[in-house]
Amino acid sequence: MEGRFREDLYHRLNEFEIRQPSLAECPEDIIPLAEFFRKRFSKELKRDTTGFSDAGMYRLRSYSWPGNVRELQNRIKRAVLLAEGSLLDFADLEMKKQPDKVALVPALVISPLKDEENEKETIINALKACNGHREQAARLLKINPSTLYRKMNKYRLK
Repeated sequence: MEGRFREDLYHRLNEFEIRQPSLAECPEDIIPLAEFFRKRFSKELKRDTTGFSDAGMYRLRSYSWPGNVRELQNRIKRAVLLAEGSLLDFADLEMKKQPDKVALVPALVISPLKDEENEKETIINALKACNGHREQAARLLKINPSTLYRKMNKYRLK
């Protein structure tokens, strides 16, 4: 064999292009994938982890993930292995370089809902910060998901 690719086979395969978007192009996938890997490695490594802190989720969302899903998988495995607590925190998810893109999370989002005056804006910001994931937004706002759903209906947010 000369190690050459058959030209007719190349043209047959080249008929359909399959493009895999990078993780940076699909930020809404970061937290669900991280959660999947956390559960998997917690079981495999026999480590008791329960989730990610708000700061940990922020770090995951704000990093550009140049190594895509494999880098995310390795980072979560390392965090599960080395974490001292049950929640994976900002420090557990150590990244070697600074994030390329930083998701701006307003200070309002991190504090729980306190007054109706800013409630709608705070909910909108929390949903943006969590890429529309309602359960994560509820956790960020420190309220029950059903409370968030009721408030979203109240302000006609979908």
